[in-house]
Amino acid sequence: LFVISWGEQEQESTSLSTKMELEEPGFYQTWFNDTCGVHPMTDLRVLNPRDLALPEAVICAQILLLAALFTIGRSWAVRCIFGPIADWRGMYPEDYPRFFESGWQITYYTISWIVCAYFVHQVDFFKQTCLCWVEPFPFQPVPLSFHWMYVVAMGWYLHCTYAHLFLDPRKSDFAEMLIHHIVTFSLLLFAYCKGYTRIGVLILFCMDLSDVFLHVCKIVRVFDNAKPVPPYVMDVGFPLLPISWVALRLYFYARKVMYSTFFHPFDYGSWRNSDLYIPFNILLVILFLLQVLWFYYIMKTAILHVFYGAEFDDERDPHATTRKSQ
Repeated sequence: LFVISWGEQEQESTSLSTKMELEEPGFYQTWFNDTCGVHPMTDLRVLNPRDLALPEAVICAQILLLAALFTIGRSWAVRCIFGPIADWRGMYPEDYPRFFESGWQITYYTISWIVCAYFVHQVDFFKQTCLCWVEPFPFQPVPLSFHWMYVVAMGWYLHCTYAHLFLDPRKSDFAEMLIHHIVTFSLLLFAYCKGYTRIGVLILFCMDLSDVFLHVCKIVRVFDNAKPVPPYVMDVGFPLLPISWVALRLYFYARKVMYSTFFHPFDYGSWRNSDLYIPFNILLVILFLLQVLWFYYIMKTAILHVFYGAEFDDERDPHATTRKSQ
């Protein structure tokens, strides 16, 4: 523990905010610093003026505009790209909505994860997540690339919420998927507003790749319903889904994201600088539990195929079954 004289505290406080005076630390702050070994100077960052709890009007407009553009883009892609492909393949009419949903999702998640991976591998906090909380957290500068990653992702999940309610076929996990969209959007919004921006980027990196493999498998299934697809295509492609799910959504997400947000704010950022610490971590846990639930569905599909010869059907969708025998 570093013992800092009141003169030194006054000098540091003046360098951070010349218009605000440093209050004498109370009993709780002194006990917390003594117990957790937090440098007292980290708490001086709270003397800086804080941003509003919501993004600026321009950022809100960007999110809403992108959500509208995603919705318009989906309609155009269905009419000009996915619709002709479905007609060419001779799909069953009931398979059209599923193909449209998966085709649109795979388009976004492929581009999103490639862009995210490109930028994430250039930063130090990818390997050392404690760097997500070092000074000047929670006022770390947000690179322009990260800003647009956040805005695009929030616009996407706003669009996904609308599509889930009004466009996509209903599945047995309708409520869980709706919760997922709301929780993910809230995590990104809180991360952007409250300085958890580096953690938010890691969340995007963990989640998007598995969706690519998921929707590839769904597209192959609806293709197979219309005209047979060589069995080795799914036998080779499907294992990539559970492998990526375990590696990124379960292990990496828990080991890097959740562990870091649970413990590192105390050691590096200080409790007083970590706004919405409890709500943010609750949302992270909810998102993790949803990944565990969907991994159960994935493994159930794999077990039914390996031991009982069943098709690789979506366990959540009662209508997504083979129709080749009809």
